[in-house]
Amino acid sequence: MTEKEFVKKIKIALAEAGLNQSELAKKMGIKKQAVSNWFAGYRKPKVETLQKIAEATGKPLNYFFENKGNIGNSGGNNTFNNNSFADLELIKKDIEILKLRVQILEGKKGKGKKPFNPNF
Repeated sequence: MTEKEFVKKIKIALAEAGLNQSELAKKMGIKKQAVSNWFAGYRKPKVETLQKIAEATGKPLNYFFENKGNIGNSGGNNTFNNNSFADLELIKKDIEILKLRVQILEGKKGKGKKPFNPNF
């Protein structure tokens, strides 16, 4: 999925939820400029931000990575392209990194466990 297609998915989700960029920003508790930057292609939303977009628009997270259709929508075919799977794998790695950072910050890093290497 290209960046342009990804932005289009966010726009469609907003339209279907009846939200504009300002309303999305307010609902997420962020500045409107951040949302504008995604649409202009200056920045990409982080994984945790994308989850908030999904919640704000009532879409499942994987909606933003689907090639066509929408899970739960009888008109969709629920297929993914190869790039979507790669995107999901990157998200999984990002989540693991974030979990480890939280553990480190909370001082709960397990003793004797091999640390996760995100640069394998």
